[in-house]
Amino acid sequence: MICNMEGFSDLRIAHIIRDEKFPDTAYDVFEKVAPSCSDYYLPDKSKRIKHLKSILPIRVSKFSFLSSKFIKKLQSYDVVILHGLNAFNLELVARCGCRVDFLWVGMGFDYYDLIYKDSEDMLMPRTRSIVGAMNPKKKSCVKELKRFLRYIVYKGGRNKKKTIKNIKWFAPVLESEYEMVRKMYHGESFPMYLDWNYGISAKSFDGLKKYTAPNGNNILIGNSATPTNNHSDVFELMNAHLDDKNVEIIVPLSYGDERYREIIVEEGRRYFGKKFKPLIDFLEFSDYIDIISTCSVVVMNHKRQQAGANIASALYMGARVFLNEENPFFEYYKKRGVFINSTSDITHNPGILHSMLSGSERNTNREILMGMRGWEQIERKTTQLLASVLKSCDG
Repeated sequence: MICNMEGFSDLRIAHIIRDEKFPDTAYDVFEKVAPSCSDYYLPDKSKRIKHLKSILPIRVSKFSFLSSKFIKKLQSYDVVILHGLNAFNLELVARCGCRVDFLWVGMGFDYYDLIYKDSEDMLMPRTRSIVGAMNPKKKSCVKELKRFLRYIVYKGGRNKKKTIKNIKWFAPVLESEYEMVRKMYHGESFPMYLDWNYGISAKSFDGLKKYTAPNGNNILIGNSATPTNNHSDVFELMNAHLDDKNVEIIVPLSYGDERYREIIVEEGRRYFGKKFKPLIDFLEFSDYIDIISTCSVVVMNHKRQQAGANIASALYMGARVFLNEENPFFEYYKKRGVFINSTSDITHNPGILHSMLSGSERNTNREILMGMRGWEQIERKTTQLLASVLKSCDG
């Protein structure tokens, strides 16, 4: 490995990515801080790329973790950054062991199974009932065969907790989540903490400057067609306290579980009738922002950290945002002085649904958000991340 403490020009970085929106933001900041030092590997040779715009990835086989040549190639990098710990990346770690310095950029989906013993712990009562009805415990020969083949091919997944010990650094979305995961190891060896995550919010702030206050009184609920949004429980809460006939209930459902989406659309229409406006189709970012700019209230009822960019954008645009108190984002923002509410506030003070943030509260939120999640912060954190890698190489 080549390391130069005088700068990042000789640093070699490999990114293992997926075809989604997040890697492009990583590309922007890594190219700014360390130009031409990164290679981006996409483990899929044939599928048409839908979401990557800035990156021209090096496409490799979905089973390249079986290739000794590919493993040797990864050993030539100073750091291999895993964008999410999916099955492919977990397998890489298991097969490379400590021969490669891995940095795991956590997404949330990839470590909440370590925090919660049962995925249903992230669900509220009504949503838990829906999921239970959706997933009857029936076994099929096809499913059992797929599970068996996965067990044979993906050895690393057999003991995820043990495999993670071979990772050098872990950068979850929030520092509090690092402590939540590390606690599950009861003092055993665990990756070192690095403060870094995607600049999705930072990139969007420039395009949101014209939205100084909500231009409507609509309500946004959730961010996807996934049960962790706990939609049904919010619907019941809102239905009990909402008395404005002119309000539209906007619910983004463009990605996630198709069957769950159908159930939520049916429930939304039953609760709110014509006021219910589900967003089923994928929208351009500008079109999506135009829609949520009409929302003076945003309710995200996740128990886990989720919808970070949506929450930051809503706060920046001046909406009153309600989060589940168990969501780590709630404490994260509260501690920093952001004007934010819990979903329990709706029960205790229903009138708050019709009370917009004041001008000074909106300005305060903007200033805090820029300090926490602005582009300068992302660049600073990326510089610190690479400095940690160089220091490790030097040692």
